Amino acid sequence: MHVRDGKVSFVEVKAEGDAIRRNQLIRLRQLENDGIPVEIGRVDYGLDPEQDYVVVDIETTGAWSSGDRITEIGAVKVRNHQVVDEWHSLVNPQRPIPAKIVELTGISNQMVRDARATRRQNPGLPEMLCDVCCPKM
Repeated sequence: MHVRDGKVSFVEVKAEGDAIRRNQLIRLRQLENDGIPVEIGRVDYGLDPEQDYVVVDIETTGAWSSGDRITEIGAVKVRNHQVVDEWHSLVNPQRPIPAKIVELTGISNQMVRDARATRRQNPGLPEMLCDVCCPKM
């Protein structure tokens, strides 16, 4: 995830020789369908143990970009191989969550009933990402 001028976008980072898997492509399309700009970035990885980073996880109602929706977004900030901050937000997918997905994720229709329906802006996540990704002033 990338935050610039208060707007969130998503960059799928791939190293040389790394391919986008089908399930990743589906998630990228879901983000695009939800109005979040997506791009694929190529990088050469290097390990800097002093560098903080954020790992983002997204749970959905299934694997089809045409009808399935996001149910939860979670993130952890890591520093020196230790989790130093956590954030998560349930998202109301505005459609029933299949029993198989409830069993897999533990996220039920009752849990998301009163959650925000928008995936575009979830309080807290942009700040966590900006703390790691944005240049320090």
